[in-house]
Amino acid sequence: IITDEKIKAMLAHNWQGGNYSSRLWNNNEEFAEKVASTIETGCLAGWTLDEMCAELKSHVIGDNPDKAQRYITSRLVITEVNYFSNLGALEGLKAAGFTQYRFIATLDLRTSEICRSLDVKVFDIDDAVPGVNLPPLHPFCRSVIVPAYENENRTGRTRWARNPVTGKGMKVPADMSYDDWYKKYVPNDNE
Repeated sequence: IITDEKIKAMLAHNWQGGNYSSRLWNNNEEFAEKVASTIETGCLAGWTLDEMCAELKSHVIGDNPDKAQRYITSRLVITEVNYFSNLGALEGLKAAGFTQYRFIATLDLRTSEICRSLDVKVFDIDDAVPGVNLPPLHPFCRSVIVPAYENENRTGRTRWARNPVTGKGMKVPADMSYDDWYKKYVPNDNE
């Protein structure tokens, strides 16, 4: 069970030398506190990412039409929520007795090189390092973790992917890695 204390601890946890918001905004304590408060409230209240972004924007930049500030604020919320969600998933896996997790990247053409390289790899929970083998690995990271089972049979299971030709969602085998998806579905210029 994830308690309020664990939520606060996860929000305060430093990864890669500081939480994302404090690094981005030069340790502006007031801003970092507002980010943490918005995400904590939003997660506990079940707000969507858009609602959290709107809340933070209203308190930080108000009606300022500066698109760059609005973009940065959205990037911050999305990245911090991914961090928070993956830490929560990690805590849940530990509580359920799992010892390993599988890194899952998004199968589309927007996925970063680092996330592509880690897709479907299995890591020991005790070796999880946010920003290294536990998402997020970069701003706007969409990667997640799932439980990894001993002697796991993933036959017949599927995962979501975006068809690079049509742009529509599709299902592929759960054990298909990013590299396998790319080789199979992304048109080759030589063909």
